[in-house]
Amino acid sequence: MSMYRNKKLLELMRELDCQHCGASDGTVCACHSNQSKHGKGMGLKAPDSLVVALCHRCHYEMDNGKNLSKQERRDMWTEAYIKTMRTLIESERLIINDKN
Repeated sequence: MSMYRNKKLLELMRELDCQHCGASDGTVCACHSNQSKHGKGMGLKAPDSLVVALCHRCHYEMDNGKNLSKQERRDMWTEAYIKTMRTLIESERLIINDKN
């Protein structure tokens, strides 16, 4: 199975406020999960289905910051993922097709 990639989904992240701090400063972009259980590997990003909308400052803290423990970064990403998906779905930016 190949890794899921979706350029439109990544671009959609730029339309949102930061899902951690709320910033809307023009630096918000897709932040992939850094967890190996999500498909992250050496030189390999997690699938695009596992991204959150974070500003540059929060994205840096997630990937390189020293202020949070590994568990705190995981918790931060998980909370931002829930907020990102909820925002996308409830604002109807991400449409779920009902085939029933």
